[in-house]
Amino acid sequence: MRYQRLHLDVIDKKPVFISPSFPFVCRNAPSVKPSVCRIYPFVERYKFGNGFTLIELIITLTIAGILIALAAPAMQTFIANQRLTTQANELIADINLARSEAIKRATNSGVCASSTGTSCSGSWDNGWIIFIDADNSRTWSSGDSVLRVHESLTGSVAMSSSATLVIFGASGLLDRGTGAGDYTLCNSQIGQSRIINITTTGRPSMTSGTC
Repeated sequence: MRYQRLHLDVIDKKPVFISPSFPFVCRNAPSVKPSVCRIYPFVERYKFGNGFTLIELIITLTIAGILIALAAPAMQTFIANQRLTTQANELIADINLARSEAIKRATNSGVCASSTGTSCSGSWDNGWIIFIDADNSRTWSSGDSVLRVHESLTGSVAMSSSATLVIFGASGLLDRGTGAGDYTLCNSQIGQSRIINITTTGRPSMTSGTC
């Protein structure tokens, strides 16, 4: 059996032999090592793709850096806005929780500013607590139980209001209007605010503004 010797680059750049009678491509002559033959349905040269030049890479990185520099301030403003909205929604959720607990337990409950997490004290910036007004004193007292504690505001957010205490009656309405009014959360870095208004019906609503 005769074999033709071909120099092809597809098999490790080594000479291969193709049998005219069998569809075999071998690394070495079959008469020497017939067991190393492998079946190849076709033999084709590899096609190598084009790569990047150094200049193209530098230009691409430069353009990417410019785009990132332009997008960074807008992204920071977006993140700050989202944090402001999140903290405002957390306050609304706690107000609604206090209202629902007052209805469920048929007793007074409240939300108040708290710097300690155990009693009503300090400003809203330091956080707040939700409590059950067990003795219906319309304020925090030592016999009342705390349902939830919210930590201090973060991300340059400050909160202002003329009231530091919200009290709900068993009907879900504000008890004697305690806590009715606006609660403003302001982020001074972006000049944006979220204004939460609580009516005497006890339902909070939120609007956006500037500060």
